[in-house]
Amino acid sequence: MCAAIKEQHKGVDVCINNAGLGHPEPLLCGHHVFDFADLHFYTATKYAVTALTEGLRQELRAEKSHIRATSISPGLVATEFVSRAHNSDDVAGIYASFKALQAEDLASAVTYILSAPPHVQVCDFSLYFQSFLF
Repeated sequence: MCAAIKEQHKGVDVCINNAGLGHPEPLLCGHHVFDFADLHFYTATKYAVTALTEGLRQELRAEKSHIRATSISPGLVATEFVSRAHNSDDVAGIYASFKALQAEDLASAVTYILSAPPHVQVCDFSLYFQSFLF
């Protein structure tokens, strides 16, 4: 895949790996999970992507590749995500009660990370609306 990308596009400047699909499925395992079965599988997949990204970041740094990898972990963002997991009557209430971030907030985070000097590695960037901390 990397060879084809290099041949067709002369390389990659930015790659965004997004884990933003959730299905309300229970997960009957784990060390500690919150007592809300509809989110167990989703939170496990989010952490898996975070761990994978950190492993990639460490390997790229060890190889002195000059490629940086960052994990962005936002709280609730006002997108169609909630409407896919809940019935439409609940969506407005969910977004109102948790004061969701806007897509522009994530765009600002990406811009900040991309504008960091080459010697700076932003390993993990957690982004939450001020009153949305668990």
